[in-house]
Amino acid sequence: MHTSIFLTLLTPAIAIPLTNPSCLPTNPNPNWLPAANTTVTCDKTSDKIISFYVGPQIETVLNDACAAMMPPCAYQDRVSPDTMCIQTIDWKLSDAKSSVQNANVEDAKTANKLSGWAVKCE
Repeated sequence: MHTSIFLTLLTPAIAIPLTNPSCLPTNPNPNWLPAANTTVTCDKTSDKIISFYVGPQIETVLNDACAAMMPPCAYQDRVSPDTMCIQTIDWKLSDAKSSVQNANVEDAKTANKLSGWAVKCE
């Protein structure tokens, strides 16, 4: 079972949908800014929430999700030292990507942690 965070993927940039005030964490990381002209999508109808109070933090979840969806050389610190990567800041994606990440998923009404759930980033 997965709960989803929808990340808008652009070619060649990636946008993290954290600009809609109703979707922002209380202390957003200024290093995670959306690309210009992107649209934010928040599912406010879900009966589940993603909790970042304990366990994996939002920066870790988003960074790991992006690393899983981007070409390996986009995160050169995650490839073996003998891997040759071109120097670029623009990484084109061949198609839509998704990644499942570990995070604490809770019942929105009771705030009880739900086992067997993960976060799907798209």
